[in-house]
Amino acid sequence: MELRRYWSIIWRYRVVVLALPLLVGLVTSLLFFVLPPSYTAKAKVQVVMAPPQAESPDTFFRYDTYYTYLATEYAVDDLADVLNGNTFAAAVTATLRGPEFNLNLQDEEVRGTFKVRRTHRVLLFDTTTGDRDRSLAIARAALLTLQRDPLKYFSKGDLVEKAGVAIIPIDQPLEARGDRTSRALNAIIQTALAGCAGLGLAFLLAYLNDRVRDAEGLEEALGLPVLGQIPPSGRSGRVA
Repeated sequence: MELRRYWSIIWRYRVVVLALPLLVGLVTSLLFFVLPPSYTAKAKVQVVMAPPQAESPDTFFRYDTYYTYLATEYAVDDLADVLNGNTFAAAVTATLRGPEFNLNLQDEEVRGTFKVRRTHRVLLFDTTTGDRDRSLAIARAALLTLQRDPLKYFSKGDLVEKAGVAIIPIDQPLEARGDRTSRALNAIIQTALAGCAGLGLAFLLAYLNDRVRDAEGLEEALGLPVLGQIPPSGRSGRVA
């Protein structure tokens, strides 16, 4: 009985139920075919920083492995923001123009193409452009630039002059993956969510509508049993 009432609500508001997912599906499909694909190359490196040791052998405290890890984590707190800045992007552009890549790119073509994130002592590089080979080249150039002179991008006062920094690659950028599969999956998910939203809107409209449409609704409204029912004109029905 309840399933029949639910279906009647869905059928009554079928325009709302169907219009919302159709509209969202149309827009997402249009964007999928109109917008050009993008390609992302990922890389991951570990940063290891050796703090300066005491110059005198008689000094009581010396840095051990624990404090090496701790100093590294503190030192790279701001490193991700520094590497996302214009200075590092210009250095990456210079590397791309060098003999390793021989790509004649301008600063504005590289700036903003990669995003650096930090997780403890690990830096994650995400490079995204509209060209597969360019994304891969920029990702490799970014890692090469950082490995050449890592101390240049640390701003920790006198620690920079004495400390040693090692950039250890964990995941090299080997390929640049396109986003068409993820975009298609997002379009399907968005359309499905729009369908659920359409169903919820239909039941909300039915809840707000206090008109009586059938015998069951009348019994629920009055709290009295229905003894008879006149079928609509031109349609066969039965009297209860």
